[in-house]
Amino acid sequence: MTTPSLFETIGLSVNFWQPTIAFTAGSPNTVTITPRGNQLTVSSDVVAGLSYVLKAVGGFWSADFTLTADRLELEWWLEHGIGLHVEVSDPGANVVWAGFVNSLSLTMGGLSVTKGPLLEAGNRCVVSYAPIDTVPAEPTLGTRTNIAVGENSDSQRKYGILYAYLITGGVTDTEALQIRDLFLAENAEPKVSRSLSLSGSAQPSALSLECAGYVQTFGQWPYNQTLPLGLGNLSTKLAAVIDADPNNLFSSANAAITSNAIQVPRWESKDRDAWTVIQGLVDLGDITDVRYLFQVGEGQYITYAAMPTSIEYHQRITDNRQIITTPTGQAVPPWNVQAGKWVLVPDFLVGSSLAADLRTDYRAMFVEQLTFTSPDGLELQGGDADRITQLMARYGLDGLNV
Repeated sequence: MTTPSLFETIGLSVNFWQPTIAFTAGSPNTVTITPRGNQLTVSSDVVAGLSYVLKAVGGFWSADFTLTADRLELEWWLEHGIGLHVEVSDPGANVVWAGFVNSLSLTMGGLSVTKGPLLEAGNRCVVSYAPIDTVPAEPTLGTRTNIAVGENSDSQRKYGILYAYLITGGVTDTEALQIRDLFLAENAEPKVSRSLSLSGSAQPSALSLECAGYVQTFGQWPYNQTLPLGLGNLSTKLAAVIDADPNNLFSSANAAITSNAIQVPRWESKDRDAWTVIQGLVDLGDITDVRYLFQVGEGQYITYAAMPTSIEYHQRITDNRQIITTPTGQAVPPWNVQAGKWVLVPDFLVGSSLAADLRTDYRAMFVEQLTFTSPDGLELQGGDADRITQLMARYGLDGLNV
């Protein structure tokens, strides 16, 4: 099998790897995932409909595309495609998006088979419950607790650790164990659904892949830390959350984390998922009310830094080409445009001076999210980049009623 030249007219390419997973049995089991394990050569006649999303807070977020190949190859994808590492590269071999196959849908004739999402499977499970004491004449509920961790080692060897935290009401210890074990038995593998349509003409065989950026795995496992107590620097806690990744995809040593001395509680004891914790820290900004961004890029490299204060791109509404350029007028290919940057529309409100605070300039937009769609489609979504949200978060408040 050979890798096709994807979108030959523009030079983009998509490459796949089978990750290597180092598994060590223990209490609990430990896993290290290396996404760029064994590179695959995929014989594909057509790869079409590529689209990916980048976020100012998140980085490489999601992607999807369609693969058309012969029947045997598509069947191979159905069996082995979930969890494959995916990279989209530009004509200069620079990675513009990377992640993993989260779900796929196969169509053959009137048959449709969907597998995944992988992030909704679970091979490490904890059940939070209120134990029922059945000894008294009238059963009573005890203090909420967690049942011991249950694991499916076979699934972990294939996909890494997929955490499931279940919350139920009052049950006995035995019932909590039954819930945990049944969940693991039914969810250790990605779900598969099928449908069969016999109306109309048969559809050509094709495979649709939905991919997730590795940043989304932060939302899959809980972060707890009970020692040390007290307060500490925000950036130190952020590094601790990153280093707690159960699959060792991330490390604070593979990151550029700007020091932030805002004091935050070191402890976490409520089983909040890591992405919720990270977002809460990022939302605080810094002591001078500067907003910060958190992005995961190529090689799971993490960047935590203040948002930029200068213009990165121009877009002229009177230019029939409708392209993005640098401030000096050099065209920027749409697949090289980044989220978390400022775009200026210089031919709008002509004659106006650039505001010192870009948030107050009608012509400037901060790119919160962008969607690239091959061959050259680009959608940029702006945001307010306000500071009041940061200030309220720092004081532990949800917002203001106006």
